[in-house]
Parts: sequence; C-alpha cells; structure tokens
Amino acid sequence: MDAETATVLRGRAKAALTRIINFIDKTKEPLPIFMVEIRRNEKAELIHDVKTVCYLSVTVDPFRKKPGATQCYNCNYFNHSSANCRMTPRCLKCGKDHRTGDCSIKEKIEKPRCINCNQEGHVASLRSCTAFPKIKPKKGEAQNNIPQKKIIPATRPVKANVSFASVCSGKTNQQMATPEETTALKHQESPRLTTQSEGASPSNDNNVDFGSFAMYIAELQNITVKFPEIFQALEDMSKEPNDINKLNIFLKGVARSFNKAQK
Repeated sequence: MDAETATVLRGRAKAALTRIINFIDKTKEPLPIFMVEIRRNEKAELIHDVKTVCYLSVTVDPFRKKPGATQCYNCNYFNHSSANCRMTPRCLKCGKDHRTGDCSIKEKIEKPRCINCNQEGHVASLRSCTAFPKIKPKKGEAQNNIPQKKIIPATRPVKANVSFASVCSGKTNQQMATPEETTALKHQESPRLTTQSEGASPSNDNNVDFGSFAMYIAELQNITVKFPEIFQALEDMSKEPNDINKLNIFLKGVARSFNKAQK
C-alpha cells in the first residue's frame, strides 16, 4: 500500500494509522496490514463498509486484542500504554533508565535478569513471570477455563476364546468354541441325504468333476431318447423308496431296451 492509500484511510478514520511490522521471523519487513485507530462516534462502524481503496481490494477486520494484561513499552509495568505513561523509562535488557529500543545492547543476552521479579533467566515481558498479571476468568467461566484432565478408560484384561459380542454384553463367562471343538461339531452333524430327483447336487466329498457330470447327463438323455424303456424305468424309480428295488427296475429297463435293440 502506497502513501496515497494510507492518506485516504487516515482521512476516513480520522485517527492514527500504523503499518504492521513482521517481528516473527526477525526480518522486520513491513506487512500489507494496517492498524487503524478510530474515534468512537456514530459513524465508526462505517469503516467496515470499505471494500476498495485506490482501486485496491481491502478487508477490514475488527482488532483482536491479545488476552492478558497490557505491558507498557516505556516503564515495562502493566495495565497502561506507553502513550499515557509518565514514569521513568526502564530497559528490559539492562534495567537502566532508558527505553529498550534505545539500549546499546543489540545482541541477545544469554542470562537476562527480570526487572520486575529480579529473577535470572528471563526478561520482564515473559508471560510466565511471577510478576506478570495472570488472566482472571470472568464470572461463570471459571469452571469452563480449567483444563480438564483426560480420562483414559480402564481396559479389560484379554481373555482367550471370548467373543467381542460377549464382552460388549457383559457375558464374559460364555466361552467361544475352540477350533478343535468347531471341527468336531461339524463332523458330528449328519448331512441331509437327498436324491437326484429332489434336485440335490452331487457331494464334493467324492471329488466329482462337474464337467464330466454334465457329460454323463447328456449321455443319459441321449440313451433315454433312443430307448424309451430306460426313460420309463427312471420314472418308475422315482416312485420307489427302496434303493434295491430302484436298481432292479433300472436293470429291467436296460434289459428290455437291449432285447429290443437285438431284434
């Protein structure tokens, strides 16, 4: 922002305009941020309506004051500013009667002494200093500002063969079946016997090749077309509950078909 822009802002604000300096990375370069101090009147809020200044887009944000006590740059006491201070200046570095910015010591002091608490190892601007005023919570916020200690829930001891559902329901006495017990139970269960007429698929225990099985069905269909006696025998077999009788019916059908083919 140039001098013309600053002049325009100062004219609208009718107060002081200060450019912010970068002290974080110690470059002390001016930032594109300005602090505008406005006198209290009925038109003070109009500053938030400013969107452009000299064809530059600007954003007006309310000032967010750092929490805690204000420290004077002149005497380094608290709760007032240097603009209204009439006390004798005190230097943070050497403690003599001049401002810190005017001190001849420019390098960092290894073991500084606080001019407020007289303790060695820090300067008076350190917020953890015993002489630095502490932030007093507002009424009704005392309990909310107290840092709550994180409560870590107690963990239960790990038990073998206990399911997650049992732990959640509190029934930890119910044990899960071991892999050996599960295998034994599977072998004890009797499989349901189904016949081919009920649409049962061949069991995998006999290692039947399903491709060959389809070929067998095709051959059987071909035989039943050529020899109707075998097809009739298959229909009679579905009505007979006894396996021996079924085999007898099938063999008789094959014999009749064979005799018919020989004629």
